[in-house]
Amino acid sequence: MSYDLMVLDKRKRFKDAQDFFEWYDKVTEWAEDVDYNDYRHTTPHLQNWFLEMKDIVPPMNGEFAPSMEDIGKSELGEADYSIGKDAIYVAFGWSNAEQISHLVQEKAKKHDVAFYDVSGSGDVVYPDGEILRTTVQSVQEQKIIKMYEEACKKESKRRNIIQLIFFGLFVVVFVMDFFVKLYFYIAFSVTCLMAVLFLLLNKWANKSDDDVLKKFQQKWQQQQPVNG
Repeated sequence: MSYDLMVLDKRKRFKDAQDFFEWYDKVTEWAEDVDYNDYRHTTPHLQNWFLEMKDIVPPMNGEFAPSMEDIGKSELGEADYSIGKDAIYVAFGWSNAEQISHLVQEKAKKHDVAFYDVSGSGDVVYPDGEILRTTVQSVQEQKIIKMYEEACKKESKRRNIIQLIFFGLFVVVFVMDFFVKLYFYIAFSVTCLMAVLFLLLNKWANKSDDDVLKKFQQKWQQQQPVNG
């Protein structure tokens, strides 16, 4: 089993994790009409990245592959580079995973390309500092956040309609009190009652928001990994 990384052209931007994986799945079908051992068809920045990396971690195949006598002499071993038009996929042994992963990311920033930690964090890190979260957990969190926002919108719309109806009734009662010339204390009592009901309505509205939040916090917690 290998530890896998990818560098990609910084111009490849994605709306979300799903959009990224649609592109990633297509790239890793290895169906491009290219020689995946030849670096010349990829973008200039990726070419520069590869030309520096191949001197540190030699490729297992292609024109820069070490001879049979030199295999294993590199301090960090060799790696399997698959070079596409706008991405380079790298697979290497786990023994030097941490060191090579750090090195790949460092060179990616130097040569102005994005870095995707396939076997690690699952983040796509761009040279300008932008990070796209692509882990399964992150995708689930994004879905929950979207569901929560939609639920809040529905709850807010329902509450606004009820408050509008209530306010309309308040105005009608107040106007009727004025025109039929009811006794002052009756009009005052009705107004106070309406004010109390209005406060209770606001309290109910806040509680409904809290209930929605609590519901989705529980869903969120269910997505979190269990320690131990």
